[in-house]
Amino acid sequence: MLDTSPQFLRRRFDQFAAIIWCFIGFAAGPVMAIAGLQMTIAAMVIIGLVLLSGLLLPQKNRHFDLVSLVGLMIFCLWGRLTQQGSLNPHEADSLLRKCAFILVPIWLALPLLSSVRLSWRHALAAGLRYGMVVGVFLIIWDVQNQMVLQRWVQHIAADQPLGINIFNRAMLGVAILSIPAAGLWIRHQQQALGIFLPLALFAVSFQTDCQTATLGLGVAGTVAILAHFSPKWTWRGVMLLFAFGVTMAVPLAYGLAHSGLIEADWLMLSARHRIEIWSYTASHIQDHLWWGHGLGASERFFPLAREMSILLPPQETMQHKHPHSLVMQVWLEGGVFGAACLLALGYWLMICARRLSAFGQYLAVVTFAAVIAMMSISSFAIWHSWLLAVVGLAVLMVKLADQVKPVELARNLHSPDHRPEEIIKPAFSIEEQGKGNVS
Repeated sequence: MLDTSPQFLRRRFDQFAAIIWCFIGFAAGPVMAIAGLQMTIAAMVIIGLVLLSGLLLPQKNRHFDLVSLVGLMIFCLWGRLTQQGSLNPHEADSLLRKCAFILVPIWLALPLLSSVRLSWRHALAAGLRYGMVVGVFLIIWDVQNQMVLQRWVQHIAADQPLGINIFNRAMLGVAILSIPAAGLWIRHQQQALGIFLPLALFAVSFQTDCQTATLGLGVAGTVAILAHFSPKWTWRGVMLLFAFGVTMAVPLAYGLAHSGLIEADWLMLSARHRIEIWSYTASHIQDHLWWGHGLGASERFFPLAREMSILLPPQETMQHKHPHSLVMQVWLEGGVFGAACLLALGYWLMICARRLSAFGQYLAVVTFAAVIAMMSISSFAIWHSWLLAVVGLAVLMVKLADQVKPVELARNLHSPDHRPEEIIKPAFSIEEQGKGNVS
């Protein structure tokens, strides 16, 4: 006789939904590796799924972070107030709408993750773990085979040049997500695979032109080792370097320009040209020092690259649309106000990390340091929708790794009504190191 009891139907629904969650999480890895700008859709589908599940499932208490909401409102208000004075008012309006479309769902989804059924969270974590393994190996395979997959997806013939940003976009997206994915594997008691994932990507990055990924993964490994021995001092060191980099970005740009590094033949051309871009940007920040040139001003700010460079040939027609640095773009478009907001954002993220378990704090500082390092020299503007979505997904994965434990899965797979409201208590905070193993 067919069982139609409510408990049976709920169990079957829970198992079917877990399969859907796992499939969507798994798809993120291959999409990031080969599907170009479609990575925005992949990231937002996962974020949207968390958002809808957290809102639709019955839950007594939902707590949203008011501080981050105020921050979003201030950002939108600044964007509106500086729009008319911006070098590119139409682009400012478009960027503001795009950022709101991506940032608001991320803000809603992060606190709602703990409201999602535990079995679904485990299914999503499993999908993301295996999907990112596939994504990393697709990147490695593509590097060794003349970007065959990228050419196939982008419909570019073998005899046609492949735009450098097409592959670098995929490389950077996978590099960012490989760090929290490694945390998910370590959380699943697969330390070797967790270490191998970003390490393999780091090794293959030397065969590519994506120095941004190389730097970020190198920083991630360094911070991971330091945090293993001293999480408290690692957090302090990372935040101190972050604050120094943000506040001293303009003087550092001038210092690098006058250090002779632009003429240094031993330094790669892209790094030397970046110093030229940063120096040019710094020389114009003081024109609108306090409030900046306005959101999206970078799009129309720069002349032809050859006009501000002694390195590029006279026939070069390239024109930059951003300063190739998160910090310099914030200073250019937001001035002192923007730099202060960036500092506040960094320290708010640190405060949020203190609410996580010991392992969550460890993964958070490694991911934060790597993303900041990547974005400090990135070839992509900070307002690109795919980049915002990927960073948002990385933050969600850090929180997911903090919440799931392998030992809980067997206990909760057959309990579709089980949605724990308690917060996992930290084993130690960044102010006090714990002793023993962190699980």
